[in-house]
Amino acid sequence: MRGRESLPESALQKGLSWTRPPCRRHRRPATRPGAPNRGGPLSAPTPAERTPMSPLSLSQSGHPAPCSRCWLFSRLLGALLAGFAPLPAWADFPRAVLASLQPPGGKQGTQVEVTLLGADLDDLETLIFSHPGITAVPAMTAPTEFDPQPRPIARKMLVAIAPDVPAGLYDVAAVGRFGVSNPREFVVGIGAEIAKNGDIDSPGKALEVPFDATVTGRATAGKADHYAVSLKAGQRIRAEAWVRRIDSRMEAVLEITDPNGHLLATARRRHSDDPFLDFTAPADGRYILRIHDLYAGGGDDAHYRLSISTAPQIDFVFPPVARVGESVKVSVFGRGLAGSTPAVISGSPEDGTAGLEEVSIDARAGDPARSAVARNAWRMLAPRDSASDLVDLFGDVPGASQPLAPAILAPTAPVRETEPNDLPAAPQAITLPATLAGRFHPRGDRDWFSFEAKAGDIFVFELFSARLGLATDAALTIESVTIDADGKPVGKELAYADDGPAEFVGGAIDRPSTDPLIEFKAPADGAYRVLVRDLKVDSRAAPENAWVLQIRRPSPDFKLLALLAEQNRADANKAGNAMPILDIGGSTTIDVCVFRTDGFAGEITVQAEGLPPGVTASPAGPSKASRFQLVLSAAEGMKPWSGTVRVVGKAKVGDADVVRTARVAALRWNADNQNQARVVRELHDLPLAVTAEAAPVTVAPNETKIWETARGGKVSIPLAVVHRPGAKGEMALTAPGLPGELKVPEIKVAEAATTSSAEIDLDPKLPAGTYQIVLRGATKMAYARNPQAAELAKADFERITAVAQERAGQVEAAKQTLAAADKALADLQAAGQQPTADQTEARAKADAQLKDLEAKAKAAEEERVRREKVSADAAAAAAPKDIDVPVVVPSIMLTVAEVPLFFAAIPEVSVKQGAAVDLPIPFERRYGLAGDVILETAPVTPVPGLSVAALTVPGDQAQGSVKVVTTGETPPGRYELVLKGKVKFYDRDVVTEQRISVVVEPPVQ
Repeated sequence: MRGRESLPESALQKGLSWTRPPCRRHRRPATRPGAPNRGGPLSAPTPAERTPMSPLSLSQSGHPAPCSRCWLFSRLLGALLAGFAPLPAWADFPRAVLASLQPPGGKQGTQVEVTLLGADLDDLETLIFSHPGITAVPAMTAPTEFDPQPRPIARKMLVAIAPDVPAGLYDVAAVGRFGVSNPREFVVGIGAEIAKNGDIDSPGKALEVPFDATVTGRATAGKADHYAVSLKAGQRIRAEAWVRRIDSRMEAVLEITDPNGHLLATARRRHSDDPFLDFTAPADGRYILRIHDLYAGGGDDAHYRLSISTAPQIDFVFPPVARVGESVKVSVFGRGLAGSTPAVISGSPEDGTAGLEEVSIDARAGDPARSAVARNAWRMLAPRDSASDLVDLFGDVPGASQPLAPAILAPTAPVRETEPNDLPAAPQAITLPATLAGRFHPRGDRDWFSFEAKAGDIFVFELFSARLGLATDAALTIESVTIDADGKPVGKELAYADDGPAEFVGGAIDRPSTDPLIEFKAPADGAYRVLVRDLKVDSRAAPENAWVLQIRRPSPDFKLLALLAEQNRADANKAGNAMPILDIGGSTTIDVCVFRTDGFAGEITVQAEGLPPGVTASPAGPSKASRFQLVLSAAEGMKPWSGTVRVVGKAKVGDADVVRTARVAALRWNADNQNQARVVRELHDLPLAVTAEAAPVTVAPNETKIWETARGGKVSIPLAVVHRPGAKGEMALTAPGLPGELKVPEIKVAEAATTSSAEIDLDPKLPAGTYQIVLRGATKMAYARNPQAAELAKADFERITAVAQERAGQVEAAKQTLAAADKALADLQAAGQQPTADQTEARAKADAQLKDLEAKAKAAEEERVRREKVSADAAAAAAPKDIDVPVVVPSIMLTVAEVPLFFAAIPEVSVKQGAAVDLPIPFERRYGLAGDVILETAPVTPVPGLSVAALTVPGDQAQGSVKVVTTGETPPGRYELVLKGKVKFYDRDVVTEQRISVVVEPPVQ
């Protein structure tokens, strides 16, 4: 949780970072002795305790002097992370990438000019917000001497926020020439918004900030930003930074110094990973609040929002549970809460209990579709985390911002844990099903619960904690309880769960959820108990580390997640966002993850809804797969388009036809290696853009249908190929992500080819079912990047050149006019005559006109030189270059049957003991099966005297007749025979089986 390490100004000036040292003897608090941890109420040290920071010794600022190894580590780390890594390109083809907006928010009812930072943000057209009350248009230039018509300003937009837009977090994505960008968070506030202005890297340059205002800015590598606030003795303020919650990569640190520069308080992280300080001024004065990156980093994606407020601060809510259509009694914990009392929570101040206040209210669930705080919970690391039923919790807390906190929707009213229940011998009794709520606090906490179950009872135990945005790693243990000879309960472990299983292996994100789940079947009538614990609680605890355990009967169902991320084509250790962007004639994919719950194994069909005319989705299902690739394609001749669409899944669950709309998630940031966390954040909507670019190559199956064959078979899928200008060289297509028994050899497509085919080979061991095959590749293309910009720059240069030439000619003419006036005056002087007033005035006018024209000519020439460079740069950027362009083929759905030979229904046959009977065997060959069929029939268990001779049916016949023979030793009765049809299917031995019933009747007397 939040630490107390500060970064001394001397270190900042040198671009260094001093954090918690790696050696254990340095792990001591960085503030004065007894100062509360984790942002509790802070007051100033006594004069004797105050120690000014020295540029010569870190230890004088309250830190122990570092050992040489720690000092070297600090310098090395500061040098490596002096600036965040640039956003990587995930394909050679340009795609819009949004790092941040400045400012990243605005006040209700205002218009704000924002600057977009990122890559490939050319020709911005609009911004897509997740609320219709927030709109944007390009910011335009004012008319100038050389550009009298307004023009869009590159990467600047005017954002209008309607007065009725609720305060909160909203997604925003940029749409321009290169498609739709990844989304970023945009904050709508109710207070004053102030932009960081100029260089404020020292206390003397600190920017004055009023109360209840929000400052927006970006961190500068190696520096801290300083803000000043004037306080009266005893005045209490709360300072909070928003960084991770608005998609910033900054590791923010907040510090407060007194008017003499003494460090009074510092804070790093809290459960949201954003720092917060609760500070009471010890005396009247001007205090400095500074913010910087822990590792001295900065850059486009190191943006922040900093609020200085006297309003109430919500730390957390317990229990974090909501019911649809019902209110829930919760305790709100925070600071400055009206009507509150000091919170009574066991634990030490170091665990964050100091200064907490508590108030009880009735809370209600917000709209699940618009739960921004819940959706933005920071610690979503696994795809399954995004499938949780999180909602925003609202309630009446005067002066506090809404919503209060994220909560989990519960099927039943929550039962709070009741201490003491730390020991297995003293568990809290519960009745199933139930929703339990507790906290991993204080340190060493264990929570035991006992319950009764009948043999065969099945319950699902699903715990939520990390999915609430908390830094926990929970585990569940279920034990049976019996009584020994001494009358003491004895537990036997039956089930244990820590992390869930890894899902979606091969995807951009395949890590498991850290919240455990157990499907438990009681082996016998009796007593049982369950242990809930955090694997970290013995060394670290925090009062906000809540958990919710849902214990329910199995209810098979499914959910979908459209995951907008992909692995890098060239390096599987890297992953990045993959916004659905279509070029004319091209295709793209949306990775759809299926979360099957409580044993649901039915077929699902995935479709897209809300697509614009000209965009189609190829078939995805019906299939029992847990992952689909939804392929979208843009038709030839389509116009550019941007907007949002939906992905839905349809299935039969029990007797009900169920439709589920996919949630949408993306990576917060691209990952450059496996060690970087691939953190998932759910999005409001699924954006889609169709650009004006034309795909260099289009490859598609000749037919849109579900192809069919049987195990061991082969299928040839004809493909149509269209090459467009610029495409060059041979292209290779592969089908990644298929099971090993389903083989699609690499397809080579020649540069001039108009047709090709996918040859699919199925191993006989391939399980029957429906499979999706998506062919992918890359083609070389001579690509000119934004030639229109180069043409415009060239036209501007030529226009300004003409103006400069015209003005140069005007200067020459003015010089001649002035020379003529000078000559006339000189001639008069030589003749001993005095010039007239008109002649003198004419000379003065000629001189003034020349100076004016020379100034205009100079300005035009300077503008010409500037435009020449702009034109040259644009031309260089637009020069054709060979790049790799991804190619996606609309999906091929293949249904695989068990066998290619199907027997018709064969009725029961009767035969007298000692007699024989002919049994007709009709069958059907499918999927191109040809050749002889060998029919072999035998009883399931040997029967005396009962036999059936084998029969070979020629390839031109669809029926054979086998003879069932009995003898006098065959006992009368009904017998089951196994009929086997043996065939060669693509030179592979395939066997079809069917059961036949034969009745042996007693002989006629």
